[in-house]
Order: sequence, then structure tokens, then C-alpha cells
Amino acid sequence: MRVALQPASLQDRDVRQHYLDTIENLVVFDHHRDLLRSEVLDELTERFPDGQARMWGVVPGKNGANVSKAKRLQAGDFVLFYGDKKLYLAGTVAVRWENQALAERLWGLDHRNQTWEYMYALTDVRQIAVPIEEVQPLLGWSAKAVVQGFNIYEGAKAAGLRELCNLSVADDAVPEDEELVGPENDPDHQRQAGSSAGTSFDGPTDRTTTRQVRREQAALKQRLRELGKDICALCGRSIPADLLVAAHIKKRSKCDEKERLDFDRVGMLACLLNCDALYERGYISVDRGGKLLISAKVEGSPELKTQVKLLLEGRITPWWTEERERYFEWHRTHVFLQML
Repeated sequence: MRVALQPASLQDRDVRQHYLDTIENLVVFDHHRDLLRSEVLDELTERFPDGQARMWGVVPGKNGANVSKAKRLQAGDFVLFYGDKKLYLAGTVAVRWENQALAERLWGLDHRNQTWEYMYALTDVRQIAVPIEEVQPLLGWSAKAVVQGFNIYEGAKAAGLRELCNLSVADDAVPEDEELVGPENDPDHQRQAGSSAGTSFDGPTDRTTTRQVRREQAALKQRLRELGKDICALCGRSIPADLLVAAHIKKRSKCDEKERLDFDRVGMLACLLNCDALYERGYISVDRGGKLLISAKVEGSPELKTQVKLLLEGRITPWWTEERERYFEWHRTHVFLQML
């Protein structure tokens, strides 16, 4: 999926008001039924059955600079809001449409007498806090570059942004240390002509690849077992060693060499029964002081909600320390699904 960077500094009074009006507060469809085309209203209602959604938009820009970019945005793409030298909000486009009259009603006109008519409704909106310094190298920018205009990224740049901000969809989410191999990215695989997508497979089931190996991983787990006594740092259960993994508090791919070797602080033992996947996907995190945070995202699955709250709600992990806090903070601001 593509990733759009949306400049929207909350230090700007007008942007702040727009954010309050249509992001923090949801837009009620019935209030604007007179301006919504029937097909757009139907699509919005299908995606948001409760009749309201968070909305944003893009202006045409000087000489229409934003028009072609805004029209490329489509359902399933991710949007990252930028302001004050950080990415602070992430969401997924659910519906995109054009409506000058509705945009003007919601947000008025800018200094060019334009409005944000290339509109989109967002789902899975969550707060993040990713410094621009972490974005610059992913996009090949200089150390002084900032987000200056609306833009959409694809390919390796989009993949880098998705990994940095934990933007993943359930169908292609895989553990950090696994390779995703499927019809969409395996050059050796070809579908049978005329077959239904996802229902057949042609060719060998294995292929030879070259991959990097985490040379320090065994030593890290040994050290964590010395410190953690085969107890999951998150749920607190005593677990057989083969069901515990040496999990990185801060994603390993985002650690520098010194951090990767900071065994006593960068890692923790996490069980394969629940906690490792929940932490890695951002469904849980650890707050300052050690209290476990549970994402509101679990509310969407009754069984998951029951399990997570039974095991983790109200728990304070003794694994949190001031020395480990900077790694836990990175997880909270980059990975944790802190839904708006």
C-alpha cells in the first residue's frame, strides 16, 4: 500500500481548528446529506455504519500542483500527518471523493481562495510521535528537509514508512524476522491461467534465498534468561524456555549496533503464547513506570479482548526501569496502536 505525507501543523490556528472539527470530532453524514452525492453517501455509510467519520482533504494548490497526487489516493492507502518536526497521526483511507461545496462548508477557504475539495475519510486513526530525523533517511532527504507539501510514496520508500510507523494490514503482517513470500513478491511463482486468485498454487513450494542472520540473538536470549528467570516480562507467567523469545523492546531493525548489543536494556523475554505477537503488532505496550497499555484495537475482537484483559489488564511489569524507558518510549510512539 502507498503512504501519503500530509502536512498539517497544529501550531497553525486554522489547521488546529480543522483538526478539532473533523478529526477529533467526527463528521456526521446526515448533517451534510444535502451536499453528498448519493453514491458517496452510500459508500461512506457502508464503511461507517454508525453514520460518522474522521475527514480531511487536500487543496488543489498553486497551479493545481496537488491535483494529480490527490487523485492517486485511494482506499487502503495510509496517511501520515506531519507537523512540528514529527509525524503525529496515522490513518487508513476508507473513502476518497471530490466535493468542493462540502469542503468549503467544513473548512472554509485558504489564502488562495481554495478549499480542501479532494476529500478522504479515515479509519484506524492513531496517535504516533515519529521525529522527522527518522523519516529523512528513508526518503533520501537531507538532514534539513521537512514535509512541505502533500505527497504520495510507493515502493521501497512506502515500505520504509510503513515499517517505521507500524502500518500493516492483517493479510500481509508477518513477524519482523520472517520473509514474506507470496504471489505478489515471489518472482518464481506464476498463477495458473484462468485460476481464481488465492485458490491455486503452481511451482515448487520452496526456494533458495540469501538472508542476513542475527548473530547476537542466542547470546541475547541467554543473557535475558539469566536476568528474567524464564518468566515472560509482559504477562509474568513462568514459561518453558522454548516458548520464550528474546524480544526487542525497540524494533531491532531500528536499533543501531550499540543498541543491539545493549543486552540488559534493549531486550525482554516474551512468550509465544500471546505476548510476543501482541507487543510486536502494537496491541500492547509498556508505559513509564511499567504499567501495561492495552490498545482500544482489541475491542474489535471479543475473544482477543477477553484474553488480553484477563492476562494483562492492570498489570505492572517489573521489567520496566529508567534505563529501559527510552526503548519502551520508542515502542509507544512508533508501534503502539494508540487509537484516537
